[in-house]
Amino acid sequence: MGAKIAFVLIVLGIVGFTLYRFGLLQNVLYQQPKQAISVTPTPQPLIPKANPIIEATEEETSTQSGSIILINPPQEATAGQALVLSWFVKSDSTATASSTAIRYGRISQPHAKISSDYPEKTTIYQGTVSATFSAQLIIALPGTYYYRAHALVNNSNLWSPENVLIVKDASAVATPSR
Repeated sequence: MGAKIAFVLIVLGIVGFTLYRFGLLQNVLYQQPKQAISVTPTPQPLIPKANPIIEATEEETSTQSGSIILINPPQEATAGQALVLSWFVKSDSTATASSTAIRYGRISQPHAKISSDYPEKTTIYQGTVSATFSAQLIIALPGTYYYRAHALVNNSNLWSPENVLIVKDASAVATPSR
């Protein structure tokens, strides 16, 4: 019988300490007594907020904040050689691109949502848009790469359509004979 009473006291002590530790007893311990008022809350109807459904095709690149296009996107390159890519970020009003770059990788990401969907990137730029940006890209290993321009404008991700870049081995590229 004594063990049961000790057990109950220990459990009550743990519960009391937990309530005190997490601030659940503060209202009881530190408030002045108030006159008891009985109020029955009136339930409020739950009205869902309407969110517009936005449907976009794979090629669509514009949003309410603007659009982005690659200028003359290349389809081939040579491993280890510099390639300059240019893109145009258009904004419906004067805005700042907090981040814009070419994003690329070996895996196609036709429905990219965030910049980390592509593992590699060129230099990241910031600036007022509408504007044209250019970056140098050097890919060391031959293979097939997928790339697109990306910009973050007014907290909206803007993407150009995805392009394919075939990077050829430098030794396989024929040099003109003299």
